[in-house]
Amino acid sequence: MVGGETGRAQRPSAPSLFDVDSRPWIGTSWKMTKRLLEAVTYAEALAAQAADYSHLTNSFVLPPFPFIDAVARVLRPVGLSVGAQNVHWMSSGPFTGEVSAPMLVDVGASMVAIGHAERREHFGETDHSVRDKVVAALASGLRALVCVGESAAERVTRTEIEYVVRQVKIALDGVSAGDLPGVLIAYEPIWAIGEGSTPASPEQANDMHGEIRRTIVQLFGDVGETTPLLYGGSVTREGAPGLIVQDEIDGLFVGRAAWTVDGFAAIARAVAEYGEHCVEGRHARRVPDQRQEQL
Repeated sequence: MVGGETGRAQRPSAPSLFDVDSRPWIGTSWKMTKRLLEAVTYAEALAAQAADYSHLTNSFVLPPFPFIDAVARVLRPVGLSVGAQNVHWMSSGPFTGEVSAPMLVDVGASMVAIGHAERREHFGETDHSVRDKVVAALASGLRALVCVGESAAERVTRTEIEYVVRQVKIALDGVSAGDLPGVLIAYEPIWAIGEGSTPASPEQANDMHGEIRRTIVQLFGDVGETTPLLYGGSVTREGAPGLIVQDEIDGLFVGRAAWTVDGFAAIARAVAEYGEHCVEGRHARRVPDQRQEQL
């Protein structure tokens, strides 16, 4: 039975564990690549360059499950977050081969990607199991990076907005306003994912991010203005600056272009450089009421 099919997920009632941070985001998932030695070597080389960008960005790496602890020991001390690529919606139980949110916390993870298109396609992930995994992650103090995106078919029929908005609404159905700061949304159009694919244009990505933003604000009010929205899908070094300067793009979720240390560092520096120029204005536009209250 898939999580969430029998009823609505329980909203956690504890106070939020997450701070609002306006720095732009840059991260990568290694998917099922690298061996342990490669993972540690990459982490050590990345850590050596972290001073160039880590204070200006929220940077993260999502290695395969077996390497989270080893990678986290290297990257967390230099300001990079380490997370997982999936999680189960239960904290324990007879679920052979699965990993729970508390287990991820124990090995040094601070975030987890949920609902990636490849998991939806190959492993039966549904909008409802995504919702339950988001609730489980937040309840354990993990940031939830929720992946959404339409296929080429939705683009052809001009139903991409409805499709993505539905994904967002169901994914956040079990989230309280207090825990919303622990949520990030990664818009990854399926037609732009994978080797040889064409990325969305900055304008296409920004337009969809705007729809996602409006949806979150409708659901949660002004607090939804600060939810980080990342773009992912064939991001390259050359394309990163044009994406990160868009009004509604708060970060980049990068694939194979960041699987080398030089690739990750180059995109991170671009995000730090170009994101720095737009973050202050974007943050001021999104949270004027909070600033006013502080005066």
